[in-house]
Amino acid sequence: MRTPFPRIPAQTPSIFSELLVRYPPRFDLTVSNPTTAGFNYPHEEIGAALAKGCVGVYEPDAQGLISAREAVASLYKSSISTDDILLTASTSEAYGFIFRTLCAPGDNIIQIAPSYPLIEHLAELEAVHVRVVESVYEGRWITDIESIAACIDERTRAIVLVCPNNPTGHRPSDAEVHALADLAQRTGLPLIVDEVFATYGFRKPQCGIAEMIENTPALVLDGLSKRCGMPHLKLGWICVRGPAAFRREMMQALSWTSDQVLSVSTPVQRALPELLNIGEKIHAQIFSRIRHNRQTLETLVRDFPACTLYDADGGWYGLVRVPALQSEEHLIAKHLEHHGVWLHPGAFYDLNKGVHGVVSLLTKPDVFAEGMRITFQLDGV
Repeated sequence: MRTPFPRIPAQTPSIFSELLVRYPPRFDLTVSNPTTAGFNYPHEEIGAALAKGCVGVYEPDAQGLISAREAVASLYKSSISTDDILLTASTSEAYGFIFRTLCAPGDNIIQIAPSYPLIEHLAELEAVHVRVVESVYEGRWITDIESIAACIDERTRAIVLVCPNNPTGHRPSDAEVHALADLAQRTGLPLIVDEVFATYGFRKPQCGIAEMIENTPALVLDGLSKRCGMPHLKLGWICVRGPAAFRREMMQALSWTSDQVLSVSTPVQRALPELLNIGEKIHAQIFSRIRHNRQTLETLVRDFPACTLYDADGGWYGLVRVPALQSEEHLIAKHLEHHGVWLHPGAFYDLNKGVHGVVSLLTKPDVFAEGMRITFQLDGV
């Protein structure tokens, strides 16, 4: 088989699978599913919107229903034509559609590390290679444009940019965005811009870059999962930006791919305008909690100067570096086995230098505060 088996769950590094079974964590600091994080969901409103969406005949559209695409277009400040929007069942499916459209087996994409491992798995499923360019932290994460350019060869098909990054939470500076846009325009390589966390900015409410790359060949991804805290309703989208010829060609190819599966549920598409409004209430709860937990992290780390909390512009995660007195694997395992604290190792996100822990700011505040207090007390020598 092309894809090796058996596979472990994508969220769990294999070395910890057995430990998690033997020692269920009392302080799980990795919660990434908002529907399990104790938020108040207006289930009746969601149900009513979906019920109305069930009425009517089934008239599929490969790009998605026009009413749903109009709702997506309204989310962006700069003008986006509904002709340049394609609906998918998730951001993960969007990546798959894009990789199939841009890449032949053996082609490569460039990904900026640290980054979420799912992108590499999705590329692997399409027989696409991933070339990793590491960012450097100097009080803020620096995107190395020259290293990205040096990685490009005749089989490179796109550059992936998660903004804000998962797990670092950083947003490229405006100068870096302009440099990436210039690189894309010079090479003809599109940017795949994943903005699922863009509405969770700590310094400003919107910390994505979609509005800055209007004239750059780019595919901007977002969806209900993070923006509205509705991962279970399975709807995402691709907005194609750039020159008219690029937009037209990409939409023709993406629509053909979409037409083979027609994956997005019609009731969810019909309900999308209402779901986006309802989602604002859920978003507000999530935003309040992640800011609260971020402040908790910033307060706690002050008493442990040996530990470093990396600066972040937004997102759902916190990244902490601790003294390298033992291996990261041993430290994470010890926390789980002896103290009931579970946090993700940095190596899971291609952080291979130093000892790191990655924590979810979605965690319930009391669990988060106590789990982080234990972590800092153990590691903040």
